[in-house]
Amino acid sequence: MNFEITKDFFGSPILVTYLIVTIVIIFLALFLSRFYRNKEKVDKGFSLVYYSLSYRRRFIRSMWTYPIVFIPLIVVIIFYKIELTIALGVIGLLIISASIEIMYNYTRWKRQEKTESI
Repeated sequence: MNFEITKDFFGSPILVTYLIVTIVIIFLALFLSRFYRNKEKVDKGFSLVYYSLSYRRRFIRSMWTYPIVFIPLIVVIIFYKIELTIALGVIGLLIISASIEIMYNYTRWKRQEKTESI
């Protein structure tokens, strides 16, 4: 019996690779968010790690990086000739998630400003 888990259960080895990379990224994000939870946040200067930024800096970073993300996404959609409904779904999900993140960071920034001014 020749049994390959990548082809029988997931369809292709590339899908398994994407799944593993996604799991690693999620665990890394969870680790970094826990590690920087009670540390001093950077409000001026450069910080590579998103979780070490203040909410104001997170808001600013989101505002200039999300438009940049759309350019490669559109190039990939055109280059790989992805179906229109799938492309619109992915773009819609990105717009919704980006909007939620930007609104969350903005409200947390303003709430933090209020508590610091009191």
